[in-house]
Amino acid sequence: MFAHKIMDALKNLDFITDMYSLNDNTVCVDSNSVNFAVANKFNGEMVLNLFLGTKHLFDKFYDVNDVDTMIDEIQKHYLVLA
Repeated sequence: MFAHKIMDALKNLDFITDMYSLNDNTVCVDSNSVNFAVANKFNGEMVLNLFLGTKHLFDKFYDVNDVDTMIDEIQKHYLVLA
């Protein structure tokens, strides 16, 4: 359920080129410049892992119900890094 919720929320981002679920707890997303993964930590948190190519940039934790805030921040980071 977690992966479907995240994928549904991310599907409207126009810079995403590919998106897939490794399991129901992790979503991987590719774009032209920034790649990221979102994983359920099972303690009420999810973690966003942001990459530029193969270089890991940072991890950021969010409340599992705060998907909109996470998407806003993904868009801001994409605009800066693209």
